[in-house]
Amino acid sequence: MNAAAPEPVEDTPRLAPGEMLGDFRVVRYLDHGGMGEIYEAEQVCLSRRRVALKVIRHGKVSPDARARFLREQESLAKLHQTNIVPVFAAGERDELQYFAMQYIDGTTLGHVVKFLQANLHRKLDTSPTPSLAKLVESVVEPHHPEVAANSPTVSQPQAESDAAHVPDIHPILTDEYCSSVAASLADIADALDAAHRANVLHRDVKPSNLMAEKSGKCWVIDFGL
Repeated sequence: MNAAAPEPVEDTPRLAPGEMLGDFRVVRYLDHGGMGEIYEAEQVCLSRRRVALKVIRHGKVSPDARARFLREQESLAKLHQTNIVPVFAAGERDELQYFAMQYIDGTTLGHVVKFLQANLHRKLDTSPTPSLAKLVESVVEPHHPEVAANSPTVSQPQAESDAAHVPDIHPILTDEYCSSVAASLADIADALDAAHRANVLHRDVKPSNLMAEKSGKCWVIDFGL
């Protein structure tokens, strides 16, 4: 007998602004990964504390996915380190699993890298590269003065077809930029060292699983593997 075809993954967010999930009121949809969706939300019983709410995506409700989702919650719950995003609460509503984490006012390093690449493709490499903190602010707030008004944002990446016709361009890397990136890598190394000491191995360390605040501080997220 043939196995059933996998359930398609829908791109439409599962939750709408204002919807309640346990003690959390959804504010807005933020992003998604391979298995989860991330929302900004308020924890009602704690003076509307701002949190990041992660829920399992459409088409990912399977025994293996649920086990992985639970494993991420358990891993994060036992890790207490300055650069690992802590879990505040977890719950389940019907087939929808969720947990609430500290809200990080920033973006992933993956989005920062795409932002830099897009700016290079537009030949905006005549100015020295700013610090990581300023880059994060430019990604989160596209009209930040560090970036030209017509620069692409995360939601407006440079098309691959256009990028193929652009010659190899290298940014002007400043001491400010290099120092800030080195500091962020040190943050990440400290977080992973703490996880290893707690016998937790992060098996998916990549830019999209590393969050950077507007201050430049970096956090490790997604211990699902």
